[in-house]
Amino acid sequence: MQLRSYFDENARFLRIDALSGETAQSTREAGWYPKDPEISVPVTDGLGDVTIRVAVGGKSWRKGMAPYSRTVRLSPTGTAYDAETGAKLPSDL
Repeated sequence: MQLRSYFDENARFLRIDALSGETAQSTREAGWYPKDPEISVPVTDGLGDVTIRVAVGGKSWRKGMAPYSRTVRLSPTGTAYDAETGAKLPSDL
């Protein structure tokens, strides 16, 4: 799984966490966009959903601040859902 900022000028921090404990993060350095953090998630059911947590720090984010985060459920069909509300999320998977 990979989290991308798509060259958002306001992106300062990106993190992705899996329930299995895998985590990856990136911060904006010297004016460069954050690198796209990527993790590999073990899957035991190829037809089951995978749940991850994404965190994004925007324009006002500073080191040490808690970033905005959301738990996301990813379907093998390429559809993403908010894990707490079940609402379908915009996705380009």
